[in-house]
Amino acid sequence: MTKEEFKVLVMLYVANVDGHIHENEVEQMLEKTDSATLERIKKDFRKMSDMDILSCIQENKRKFIVDEASKQGFLDEIQSVIAADDHCSPMETHLMRTLKKMLG
Repeated sequence: MTKEEFKVLVMLYVANVDGHIHENEVEQMLEKTDSATLERIKKDFRKMSDMDILSCIQENKRKFIVDEASKQGFLDEIQSVIAADDHCSPMETHLMRTLKKMLG
């Protein structure tokens, strides 16, 4: 998994926490990756359980989140996806807190 694929997987996970991925969220993701990568990771994402995704985050975080600056940049990109639909649900807020903890 590349850093870009990792980022897209986490963006999809966060965007989907409320049950579906809004078009505005997809548009925001496409500002950060190309459509081929998004579609490829989305296809894999649909096959994965929450546990699979969380395990993938745990396995890959050390490769891509190497210091506080990379962590904050990553979280800022994820937050921009959440904010894209102009509504931050309690579930999305909770997931962001959980991600911050997971990423160390």
